[in-house]
Amino acid sequence: MAKEKRHYATEEEIADLMAKNSWTRDDAEFYLIDKYDEVVFPDETDEVIDEHKQNLKVANVYDNKKGKRKVTRKPDEDKRDLILKIANAFENLGCEVKNPEREVTFNYNGANYSITLTKHRG
Repeated sequence: MAKEKRHYATEEEIADLMAKNSWTRDDAEFYLIDKYDEVVFPDETDEVIDEHKQNLKVANVYDNKKGKRKVTRKPDEDKRDLILKIANAFENLGCEVKNPEREVTFNYNGANYSITLTKHRG
């Protein structure tokens, strides 16, 4: 039978072992220590919880150090030039440049359209 990793012993469990086997408290505690890999006794529970909280704080400190860095992008003059040429081509349709490097919108036969420019890497 595999041992539990961590067992939280209760006062009732210790008292029950003492009553059934006519053991002292130390004998009951040693029995639990032999039976489980790690035993947390009632008077140690608060220490274990505090230790766990401290470990969580340390873990959070390392996670929070990863900050987002702001990357400034150079304007793409080729895309700006293409968007202006597309806007000039659709000039008679009331073309409007929404984003100077990306999108042109216009109205045709009462419906709104947009053209989005994508530059593929290659």
